[in-house]
Amino acid sequence: MRIGYSEINKTSQIKYVDNQSEADIIMNDNSIVKLFYKENYKYDCYSQNWGKSKGMTFDDVCVVSNKATQQKFNEQNLKSLTPKTKNKFYVACSIAKNNLYFVSDEFVKKTR
Repeated sequence: MRIGYSEINKTSQIKYVDNQSEADIIMNDNSIVKLFYKENYKYDCYSQNWGKSKGMTFDDVCVVSNKATQQKFNEQNLKSLTPKTKNKFYVACSIAKNNLYFVSDEFVKKTR
């Protein structure tokens, strides 16, 4: 018997969604929580803000990036985010138990 060792073998995916049709599917799936940088209440979906999700866990998570974060993501330069934004982004990315999706708010604004 091993202590602290999980006997559960499961496959999770981390996926960057780069098209409107797939973003629409994720945004309309109420089993996936959508995490926004701020003002999640403006979106008609199962959602929370990045920073407010600290300490929570969800099966599947979609992190919706704002314009500034998306730019840094595209440049592969997330380390240059402000410390506050970087910390909130880390929280948002670390609370998924299963699948983690990344969607630009560019695709989400079209579904509001």
